Amino acid sequence: MKSLITLASIVTGCALMSTTAMATPVPLGEAGFAKFDQTSNGTRGRDVGFNGITTADFTWTAGAEIDWSYEFDGATLTFTWGDATVSQALTTTDKFAGFGGYVRNTARSGLPDDFALTVDIGPVGGTDLAPITANLGDDFVNFEILEDLGSTFSVSGTAVADWTGTIDASPNSRFAFQIDALIAEAVDVNEPGALALLGLGLLGMQMRRKRRLAA
Repeated sequence: MKSLITLASIVTGCALMSTTAMATPVPLGEAGFAKFDQTSNGTRGRDVGFNGITTADFTWTAGAEIDWSYEFDGATLTFTWGDATVSQALTTTDKFAGFGGYVRNTARSGLPDDFALTVDIGPVGGTDLAPITANLGDDFVNFEILEDLGSTFSVSGTAVADWTGTIDASPNSRFAFQIDALIAEAVDVNEPGALALLGLGLLGMQMRRKRRLAA
């Protein structure tokens, strides 16, 4: 009887476990993006946008502090970098689980040796990251903040691009900051049917064994 009770408990436990779910954060795919990309005519190009598709101009100034924000109000996604703002309509029923992204400063020709970008991200929920700096020659400096944000989000901070000396009129160079909301996709931890069958199978095997012993 004790064995039967134990196995019955396994069946019950399997049924309870089957209802457990976890959130797997994946990128929204609509990243706010700001980059320094000087073009052949000496301007700094179209630098602010989503997913690397630049849609607004921004002029970088050495040592100047830039205010930025990235937010979704339930209908419109907006990314602001200094005096440049881009926005687009967004339809999603996903819950937001935080943010991910990077700061980079890829070494190319035409940049001063002390070229650097520092980005500060304001507190998100219970997480407050230290300022992130990418120096000349660094690849991607990645970051991730996991918080339960719900159906809307808003994150903001400051950034400083700094260098001394002059930049070539048409350098083959860029540095960038990208931030992407992470959405929470519900995933079953265990297959309900498989667990239930496993528990019932164990129970049936035990009952069959007891019958053989009693014969």
